[in-house]
Amino acid sequence: MSAIGHSRVTPLIPGSPRRWLPLLVLLLAVPLLMPIATDTVVAEDTEPPEWGNATRSDDTTIEVTLYDDESIATNTIQADDFTLTAGRVENVSVTSISAAKGNKSGARVSLALESKVDKNNVSISLRNTANITDTAGNELPDETVTATGMDAVVPKYRDFNVTRVNSSTAEITVETHERLDQLRVSIGGASLDTLNISAFTERTGNSAVYTREYTFPEEGEYSLLLMSVTDRHGNNNSFSRQQTFLYDGTGPNVTVTGPRNATVGEPVAFSAAETTDGQGVESIQWQVGDDTILSGENITVAFASPGSHEVAVTATDPFGNTETVTRVVSVTGNGTVGNVTVQQPNATVASVSVNGTGQSQVIQPRVGALTSGPNGTLERLTASFPSNESATLTIRSRQPPPSFATATGHTGISRFALDNGAVPTADVLVRFTGLN
Repeated sequence: MSAIGHSRVTPLIPGSPRRWLPLLVLLLAVPLLMPIATDTVVAEDTEPPEWGNATRSDDTTIEVTLYDDESIATNTIQADDFTLTAGRVENVSVTSISAAKGNKSGARVSLALESKVDKNNVSISLRNTANITDTAGNELPDETVTATGMDAVVPKYRDFNVTRVNSSTAEITVETHERLDQLRVSIGGASLDTLNISAFTERTGNSAVYTREYTFPEEGEYSLLLMSVTDRHGNNNSFSRQQTFLYDGTGPNVTVTGPRNATVGEPVAFSAAETTDGQGVESIQWQVGDDTILSGENITVAFASPGSHEVAVTATDPFGNTETVTRVVSVTGNGTVGNVTVQQPNATVASVSVNGTGQSQVIQPRVGALTSGPNGTLERLTASFPSNESATLTIRSRQPPPSFATATGHTGISRFALDNGAVPTADVLVRFTGLN
């Protein structure tokens, strides 16, 4: 008898260990855990660091902030990485900060400068060789940030000068290496005053120059002191530079010695050597009559005609103050009163013959004018001299004074002075031509 075979199933035996259960649980849990592991993978950092702002910390320190998604690689920050528009970075120090800019971290970079800078605004940027990165290796881009209020250099003295304009006025000059917001000049002496920048004129170039004219109120010696200056960013400097100015408005005390009477042709001497002035006498000038100008303490002159002659002397001191003293000299003639003969062949021509020496002669026709027409010309002048004598004949012409017209009733052509030196002359013929 044959039988059909079947697989054998082992029945569960109560109380036997169920070793397959942990494996089953593990197999069921794997699909559930796989999505969780996929969600926690960290993304790669590709964002570069960012610039923050730049601020003044003190006279020689600028603080720059940098930001990054993760953190700045502080070991990549060097002093030579930064270039400034004023000054040079000597060293740097880096401090991590809690950034208030989203979830980013930050670093504060303190730039220590070699010295104070003379610019109020200093811009910071990267050199071409800089390589500042975050911890992921992303480089900081080249941008520019600016720190304000950095000027900590006081104004430097260049010049303080007081130049005389006249006896009472001076030009005051203050020069510094930069433009000023304020300056103070103290004036002490016969009166007191304090000057500020408001009345000064500014001129700028390689330096700043401030000038003004100042007139001292009364005579005396003054001391001018440049006390202090302040630049346009509040930096103050004191100098105590001094100049002096003497206001002397009094002219010299002029003393004239010389005769009050003289004779025509006689040389006479005048002197102003005894003239004095507290500051010295700069120059002495003489005027004899209307035309002759002479210089020096002593002069010698000879008067060509009789009458009252004025001799004026003017003394000037180093400050331009002058004083003039006039002496009237009475000159008598040593010749004879001659005859004046006027011939008028027609209305436009007149010949005048004068016979006499050492005296003033008035050429005046009996009726009417010497010549007609608005103008007249001295056409010819002849004179008779002793034989075997030579002489230089000088003629000078000038407008007659108003007293001439009052005394004669004529405006006159001119007033002539004929000088033939020491050689006597017997007759002089003057010929005039009138122009219509």
